[in-house]
Formats: sequence, C-alpha cells, structure tokens
Amino acid sequence: MMTAAEKSFHQLIQKNLENVLAETPSKTYDKYAPGSFSTLDEDDKTIFNKLYTAKSNAQTGNGEVALFWLWNYHKTNLDEDGIPSILHCRVTQGGNKPDLKYGTTNIEIKSYPLSENKKTNIGRFQGQEDFVYLVNQIFSFRNVTNGERGTSSSTLLFGFKELRDAAEAFCSVRFALHDMDLAKYGKVFENMKAKTDEWDKKAASVGLKSCTKAAGRPGGLHIAIELIRYGIRTIMGDKPGDKGYVLNVVGSETTFENEFSWHQIVIDDMTTNETVLSLGSGSRINCNNLPTGTDFKDTQTFGFNGATFSANLMRLFPKGGGKK
Repeated sequence: MMTAAEKSFHQLIQKNLENVLAETPSKTYDKYAPGSFSTLDEDDKTIFNKLYTAKSNAQTGNGEVALFWLWNYHKTNLDEDGIPSILHCRVTQGGNKPDLKYGTTNIEIKSYPLSENKKTNIGRFQGQEDFVYLVNQIFSFRNVTNGERGTSSSTLLFGFKELRDAAEAFCSVRFALHDMDLAKYGKVFENMKAKTDEWDKKAASVGLKSCTKAAGRPGGLHIAIELIRYGIRTIMGDKPGDKGYVLNVVGSETTFENEFSWHQIVIDDMTTNETVLSLGSGSRINCNNLPTGTDFKDTQTFGFNGATFSANLMRLFPKGGGKK
C-alpha cells in the first residue's frame, strides 16, 4: 500500500505522462540497481526527463519522482490501472531519513552539474547529547588553555583545524593531570582530572576508547578524526547512512543530462588525510599532501555552523566514488 507521499508521486507520474501503461521503463528494477548504471537507454531518458522536475513538496528534489518511476513502473509490475503491484523503491524523505529506499538500500538524491563540488547538509545535532558533550568538553579545555585572545570556539561554529587544536590541548592537559601529585595543588585540579575521567568514560561508552587515557596519549589529530567519524555516524542517521548512496542525478534546474553519479558512504573508510580534512578550515595547506585529483579546490571539507553539520561527502569518503 502506498503512503501519502508515494500517492503524491504516483499522481505526478500520471499527470506528466500521457499513458502510464505505455510509457514504462525498458528494464526491470533489478537491471537498474543502485550503483550499477550511469546512463539510461534513449527511450527511458526521454520519459525520465518528463518527470525530472516533478515535485510533490518542498522536500522533493529534481529526479526523485523520476527515479520512483524508473524502479516501480516496469510494465510487468503494473496492474490494469497503472498502479505498481510491488514498490521496489519507497519514498522515505523527511528528517534524518533518506529521500528514497531501494529495497534496504538508502539513497539520498542530489541534482547539480557534475562539475560542481557540493557540500551536503548532513543534519542538525540538537538532541545528540553525547556528541555535544564530548565536543563541548574538549573546547572548554582549549578555551581555558589558549593564550590567544578572542579565539574561543564552541560546538556552534568550528572546522577541522579548531577541533584538532582543541583536542590536542585537551589531550595534553589530561596527560599532565594524570601525571601530577594533585594533592599539592588543591581541589581545582582534582576537579579538572575528574572532568577528564568523565569524558573518558563517556567516550568509551560510545565506541571511542581509542581516544581515552587508556590508549596512552592518542593526540589531537586522532581524537579529532574519530570524533568526526562518530559525529557523521550519529548525526547523519540514514541520510544515507552507512553503506547507503548519495546519488547525483546530473542536470540543471530544468534539464536532465542523462548521467548518474553514485557515491557510496562507508563510515569506516572515511579519509584520515589531515590535509584533506583541513581544507577550508583556515589552516595553511601543503598541496603536496593532497591526493591526485581535481576535487580539492576552494570548498570546505566539513564544518559545523549554527548547529548544522555539513560536509563534502565525496571528499570525506573517497573510496565510494568512481561509480558514474
């Protein structure tokens, strides 16, 4: 049974096609499996373009209705009224849910010219208490120990450089506190050590044991990378989530270019290249440390701004690319 959103997609397909029973995809849904195709047959392209700009609401982007048609409206899957018998693709847009779901595969749909290098708004981190706590504690130590005036940071606005530097300061203070005879220095330092112990306990509970004192002195770079990975995993939710796809249905605001650029997100494969992570965060870049490619100009790799987490997912997860 179709949901309200799926019914609205169906109505748009009926509205934009002359004959739903005649204008069907040339291949069954499994021949157009996620990541397996980069273009459509000429007939399919023509019909897809008719549906490319169809939208049911402000959440619906170019290409979403057309993909719903591509995966559900093969002639063998339609009843006499042109309604799909089985929905191989479901509409799941809204909140931290993916735009579409093909079987169990989450797919987040974008549509822009292939030459553009886009950041994606992954989500807002209100409600992510553990992540906010871990980052806030790190910045509180950094702001106390920072000797420069007017350079305090918080979870509302920072990039990789700020997080790395804050994590390094936190790591140094934590190491020193555990190496001190705190009884000589009074309650203040005992309280600071207790705060670092609380941080370690929370970090270990969410899978970040390698960032704790138990790991020795992991360093700011390691802590920053693991916090970014954890943040992406928790904040992204299923948009598209681990093993899901970001799909660019390549085109302008009005015209489909018959090209699909697939990028699978594998959280454990996030880049650990410090130079790539630092792009756009205000730190000096050594271009010799950048991988070969043209995807490393101008734009920021990731950032937190006003409690919104945005990132260039293609750059953060380079192993998922190359599927056009």
